[in-house]
Amino acid sequence: MAMDESRKFLDLNIDFDSTVVLALSGGADSMCLFHLLWQLKQMKNIKIVCCHVNHMVRNESEEEEAFIKDYLAKYDVDLEIKRLEEYKVNKFRETDARKKRYAFFESVVNKYHAKYLLTAHHGDDLIETVLMRITRGSNLKGYMGIRTKDVSRNYTLLRPLLFCEKKDILNYNDYNGIPYVCDKSNESEKYTRNRYRKHMLPYLKKEYCKVHEKYLQFSYELGDYFSFVKDYIDEKGFIVDNSIVINKIKNESDFIKRKAIESLINEIQKEDTIDISSRQVRDMVKLLLEKNKSIDLNNGYVCEVSYGILKIIKKQEIKKYKLILQHDMKVYDGNILFLNDSLDDTNYCLRLSSQDVVLPLWIRNKKNGDIMTVKGLCGHKKLSDIFINEKVPRRKRDVIPIITDSLDTILWIPGVKKSKFAKDKSEKYDIILKYEVKGKNECEIKTK
Repeated sequence: MAMDESRKFLDLNIDFDSTVVLALSGGADSMCLFHLLWQLKQMKNIKIVCCHVNHMVRNESEEEEAFIKDYLAKYDVDLEIKRLEEYKVNKFRETDARKKRYAFFESVVNKYHAKYLLTAHHGDDLIETVLMRITRGSNLKGYMGIRTKDVSRNYTLLRPLLFCEKKDILNYNDYNGIPYVCDKSNESEKYTRNRYRKHMLPYLKKEYCKVHEKYLQFSYELGDYFSFVKDYIDEKGFIVDNSIVINKIKNESDFIKRKAIESLINEIQKEDTIDISSRQVRDMVKLLLEKNKSIDLNNGYVCEVSYGILKIIKKQEIKKYKLILQHDMKVYDGNILFLNDSLDDTNYCLRLSSQDVVLPLWIRNKKNGDIMTVKGLCGHKKLSDIFINEKVPRRKRDVIPIITDSLDTILWIPGVKKSKFAKDKSEKYDIILKYEVKGKNECEIKTK
């Protein structure tokens, strides 16, 4: 029986004395899974934590929350509830709601130091998901649909009911007298998934009654392909610090290039909702042939090739600023600090004599026509040329801080170049500035 497969899966994948978090909606699927977990608890002494999300968009939402509280009152489990108050007044978006649900689930996992998170997706859900993604287009990972096991996080996500059809779950609940609530919105054909469920699944099951098993096999097969490609990309070192190293991947097939780009996208999608079309992925593959260029992905992100690497980065809103620099100040990727002393003689540290410049100092971003007299060179040089020569990525050129005096004479591009006004350690100076970049421990003796 299918339910025996689910029991076997739970037994094989959940350790003794471990903590398990279950996403419990109160519907037939999650109530069935809770019953299976409760049986496992008697054998393996696991701790069960249930978490429920109240979307607050249906009249039944409050009743469902109350149902779960009442039902669990007789069991030795903890219950965590998340109420999405914003959906009372704002339009409900399923993709946004899913992101909020899983963020909540993960917060519960972390709170209880749980090893496992379980959701009650079943075999019919898998068929619907695969068909929807094939219809709208996806990638290798997307076509896999819903997996029985995902260990890519700091916990293991398990979906034991993927071995079952919906009818198996309903029969199990009826036989064991398990109560559950019914979400009437599952009947509405305004939702894409419901249309697949009502019209396509019956046809497929008429062709083969255990078709969900074939889709599960299909998912496993694609999973093997996905793992093979991912391992190949990792072993070859194509991706370093969430960037593709172009020299390493340039001779690979377009297929491998696409999969490497999709890996970057997958990392972003762990933290943010970002939609990328197959056409955009192909455009990014072409971008690997360029030297310095970027394309707007029209979703809040840009793909940029700059000095041998490809990155997908969040678009920055460029705001012009000009502020007096008289104390430590935060900048876009770190801090400008006033120091009493420093041994640093790199472009991250500037020594000035107040006799050579017009105080106060100012901090701003670049503007058109900026020029600078670089220390050790004769004549002026355009900042745009300096950025190119020093291989400053395009995305940083408009936001990197520029230090000037009150006559707008450029004294320093922190981390890039110093002007002729910069003093050596052996010369006289009475001002020391330090550029401290986020992620680098470069802070020294700060003035009070």
